[in-house]
Amino acid sequence: MTPTIAVVGGTGNLGSALAWRLARAGYRVIIGSRSAEAAVARAAELGHRLTGMANADAAAAAQQQVSATPNSTTTSKAADPNTVDVEATRKS
Repeated sequence: MTPTIAVVGGTGNLGSALAWRLARAGYRVIIGSRSAEAAVARAAELGHRLTGMANADAAAAAQQQVSATPNSTTTSKAADPNTVDVEATRKS
């Protein structure tokens, strides 16, 4: 059985292109967005049985998730040089 894939951030250019290609390849794809309405509208525009939901709902409904969000919208302590012990990472 083919897994359902959520493309979180799927209303942007990269996410939409990825979702469209996955759907054309036969996967069931859910486009996620901060706005469920925007995701539903983008899915309808792209066709290929795409569906749209809010990001959290899309991720919960799918067996696999792909993030297509810009780096500026995701934060990680590991990516913050002020919270990483650079010297310790060089030793390993």
